[in-house]
Amino acid sequence: MCDTPPPSPAPTPEPPPPAGATCADACDRLRALGCEAAAPTPEGASCEMVCGNAAASPAPLPVACISRAPTCAAADQCE
Repeated sequence: MCDTPPPSPAPTPEPPPPAGATCADACDRLRALGCEAAAPTPEGASCEMVCGNAAASPAPLPVACISRAPTCAAADQCE
């Protein structure tokens, strides 16, 4: 018989945000990941401001995808 302990369970991933994810959700996720996109622009606009401006454009940011991204690179790939 082997005396090795059973493997530890895998960490539980954070649940995805609801389908109605917001700019705040996306920016919180980017900050939690340490992504450059979460930092204010050189003009001082916050992530939330940039996202809000994009939301009013023909090409809004994919906030639901960004909110679930496991890495900054994955968030950058959201469409």
